[in-house]
This record gives sequence, structure tokens and C-alpha cells, in this order.
Amino acid sequence: MKKYKLSMFNITKEIENDLLIFNSLNRGIVLIENRFINDFNNIKLTGTTDNIELLNGLIKQEMVIENSINEINRIKALDKLERYSTDNLSLVIATTFSCNFDCWYCYEKGLNNSFMTENIQNSISDFILSKSKTLNKIKIDWYGGEPLLNIKAIEQISENILSNISKDITFEASIISNGYLLNKEVAKKLAKYHVKKAQITLDGTKKIHDKNRPHINGKGSFDKIIQNIKEINDIINVIVRVNLDKNNVNYFDNLLDYLEEEGLKDKIFIYFSIIKDPNPINEQLCYKTTEVSDLEINLMRKIMKRKFKLATSLLEGNGYCTGMNNNFYIIDPAGDLYKCPMQIGKKEDSIGNIIKGIDFDKNAKWLAYDYFLDSKCKECNLLPLCRGGCPSEKMKNNSNDCFTFKYNIKERLNLFFESLS
Repeated sequence: MKKYKLSMFNITKEIENDLLIFNSLNRGIVLIENRFINDFNNIKLTGTTDNIELLNGLIKQEMVIENSINEINRIKALDKLERYSTDNLSLVIATTFSCNFDCWYCYEKGLNNSFMTENIQNSISDFILSKSKTLNKIKIDWYGGEPLLNIKAIEQISENILSNISKDITFEASIISNGYLLNKEVAKKLAKYHVKKAQITLDGTKKIHDKNRPHINGKGSFDKIIQNIKEINDIINVIVRVNLDKNNVNYFDNLLDYLEEEGLKDKIFIYFSIIKDPNPINEQLCYKTTEVSDLEINLMRKIMKRKFKLATSLLEGNGYCTGMNNNFYIIDPAGDLYKCPMQIGKKEDSIGNIIKGIDFDKNAKWLAYDYFLDSKCKECNLLPLCRGGCPSEKMKNNSNDCFTFKYNIKERLNLFFESLS
């Protein structure tokens, strides 16, 4: 008789005397009724059970595996397949570092405000087309600064791609915008170029938002953004991002109230980002990583209880860093290439240039990053969700705070179960 073991990537949570199991490798989730929990425990203790139906069900979900299977080897193989895949190309393209807002927490302050030239745009198009023979999918995230200040670059690059790639290749795009210029006419233009979603930031209700995110002319931006969201939500999907600090977090409910009153609850997705990195001017407003775990759960519960739509899955966490993938690049307005959005514009962190080529050794550092060398990561049942966390922090500072879902995954499972009822 074959002997089995429980997957090392199972996370269990007791729910009303039953047992909820989530597998972080395949994202499977199963609820075992109380009367079958002893059978489940028998598998853990003896490697088998008389309850063949339960055993086969858990084997199918890969929550129970044969004793001979090495799951670390399995995730290593999956990781390599993903890192070196030539099927997908994913780019983040900053059309300009220029911005029409003056946000206090912006990490791009002081960067050159130049716009991407036509020469750089053509080089990006050539780069994409040179890889297209093996591609099934091209994904572009338009970025800035405020990318719509240079919408011509979006049009030019998109036109070049769509005119020259095979119809068998899926091309999709998204945009991160402050929303001020994103009116109905612009949204229609973006939709023509396969932009499916726009992330737009609101930092609270009008008074708070206008203080945090004023227009560079000193005036507020809130009313214009709300007007635009109302105009465009039936053209492209709108994700409302809310940056939260200790000053505005208590007003999050007020923002939800306002969005509901304006008839937007069913028309947008909500994504919140808790400001953790200390800003030297407003350090007292930022959260420490250790403070964020419970706050995340409270905010997600509020969103779900009020029937708003979450932009991210409860059980996906922060996701792993795609900078480790060979076919992922961030391109700034000068054509310089990066692997991390927090490094964009910092020449010392560039791995090459779209015209001059890629620096093999700098790129290799990212591709060769091995989170399996960290024993803490190697033994963690959440490893498939984060793949070792932030490689940039690890490589630069040899420090790597675990993502918050390590500390609140069981509360997330509770929320998931609540969402089913």
C-alpha cells in the first residue's frame, strides 16, 4: 500500500468545528467536515486512512502527496519554468517622469521630467517585435510620472505593436494614472489600444485627498477625478487605490460612504496600500510592518462587508516579484532598463538600455537570485506565494521582512469563509 504525507504547503484553520485547508502552491481550498477530521489526522500520523474518498479527494487537490515527492524540487522546477519562459513578455513603461500632481510621499521626486522621445519609442517597439516569434502574450503597464502627459508615446508604441504582431498573440495593457486627465475621450482612446484597466488613486474624501494629492497649481484634484471615474467606468475597469497612513486611515469609511452615495460601489474595485516606508518629512504618519497585519484584515473586512469589490484576491497575498523573470523589464523615459519599480530612474540600478542593450552581469544578478538559500524561506508553508519576498532588499541590504500575509493568513482564511456565506 502506498504511503502518503501532507503537503508542506498546507495551511489549516478551524472554522466552526470544521477544518479549512488552503494549499499555497496550487491555491486549492477544501473544507473538511468535523466528522472526517480524525481521518485527516490519520493521514498525517500514519500516511494513509480507511476513508478512501477523502484520501483521493485530497490527493487530487495535491494537499496529500506520495512520500517520495520532494516539494522543494517541485517548486524549484516551476520557478525555473516561469523565470525563463519565452511565452510571455511583461513590460512596465514610464512614458515620462513629469507629473501634474505634488504628492508628499512620491518616491520619484527629483527625477528628470523629460518625455520619452520617438527614437526610444521605436526602439521599444523593435525590442518587443524581436521577441514576438515565441510569444503568446504581451502585457504592458503604462507608468509615470503621469503617463497621460505623454499619451502620444502610448499611442505610438501600441500602434507599432498591434500593426506588426501575429493575431495569435494576446496584447493587453493597463495604466497607473492619477486620473486627472483620464476623461471619457482619453479612456476610449486607451481602450482602442487594449488598455483593460486603470488604477487611480484617491487618498480619502475631498479634504484629505486634496491635501495629500494636490495639482501642481496648488488646487484640489478630487472633484475632477470623481467626474472622470463616473465617465470611464463602463469603458475600462477602474481600480481605486487608497494610500493609507495614520492621518487618513480613520476616514476610510467616509470614502466608502461617498463612493456608495455617488453610485460607484458596483462599478469600481478597491485596492488599499498602507504607507510603510518612512518618509523623512512625515515619518510619524507611516506604519511599521508589524502594525500592518491586523489593519489589513480590518480594512478588507470593511470592504467586503459593505459589498465593495476587492481588486486583489484574499489568498494571493502581495504576489511574488516578477523582476526575477527573464522576460520582465521596466523602461524609463530615457530607455534605461530596470527590474524594480522602486529603482526606476536611479542610474546605478539600471541593468541596461533599450538602445545600447542589456548588461548581462547586472541582469544575471536578478535571474540568479536564489531564495532557496534562505532556510527560513525554504521551510515556510507560504513560500509559493512570495518566492522569498523582495529580492532587491535581499540583494542590497541582506534584509528581507516577510510580507504581512505571513502573519494574517489564517485571518484571511476566515474572511474567505465569511465571503461564501
